[in-house]
Order: sequence, then C-alpha cells, then structure tokens
Amino acid sequence: MTLASFTNNPTREPVNAKASQEMATQLIKAIQTNSANTYVQLMPSLDDFKKVMAENKAVYGGNLEEAQQAFAHDYATSIVPATKKSFQELMADGRRRGIDWKNISLISWETSDVIEDGFNTAVFAISIEAKNKIYRIEIEKAFYLQGQWKVSQFIKLV
Repeated sequence: MTLASFTNNPTREPVNAKASQEMATQLIKAIQTNSANTYVQLMPSLDDFKKVMAENKAVYGGNLEEAQQAFAHDYATSIVPATKKSFQELMADGRRRGIDWKNISLISWETSDVIEDGFNTAVFAISIEAKNKIYRIEIEKAFYLQGQWKVSQFIKLV
C-alpha cells in the first residue's frame, strides 16, 4: 500500500527541527534498547491511517468503510510484522559490523528541508557514532504527519 492511497491534496511546509530532533532521540532509544516494539510505537497508528483516509474519503468513493477494514487487516498482518522484521534486520546488520548498539551516540539527523505535509514521506536519516566509527541509518518513506515524524517499515544501515 502506498501513500498515494490516502491523500489527494498535500501542502508544502518547512520541516520542524524540534520534531526531527525528537524523532532522532526516540529512534536512538529504540535502537539502544533493541526494542522492535518501541520502534513500532513510532510509526503511524491504525487510527492515524484511518483518520487520513476519512479526510480523503473522495479517493475511496463510497467504499471508505471497506477500505478502512481492508487496511486494518493489512496493518495488523503485514505492515506491523514487516516493520518489526526490518528493525530486527537493522540490529543484526549492525551486530555483524561490530556495532554495540547500547553504546551508540547520536551525531546528527538529516531530512528534506521542505516536505509535503498531510501524510507524505521523505527519507529521515541519522548519523551515529560507535567505537569511533560513523554510521548512517536511513528510514526510507518516513512519514511527516501533523508536524511530527513517524517511522516506516523501511529502515536500514547504510
């Protein structure tokens, strides 16, 4: 399922630096505690998706309720498990590279200067330091929703 399925009238606005710093801090916490559940809590909730779908009900014609029910099923059976799996793969990749996740520190975060708000995506990246080496973690298709960043199932160590 893609973002285009949810909205039809995005607006452009500057990215909120405070929201970006908060996302970076929360992401570090999930990584340091090796918690896929904490990471999943950083993604848009099912209610977030349903709200956006309702706000853009014209996209669904007379099938909004059916679309929300189908999405609820996909969210529970596909999206949440894929998000957890992606996080676990990130953690395993880092361990293979010798990263001690408990002892990482945040160096910086990076994203687009301007993003379309509504329910749209951008790459959200953080740079971390571990054992005097710098690594970059990217979340492809991170959501920027109502002035806040939300994670997606597409996270990787680059």
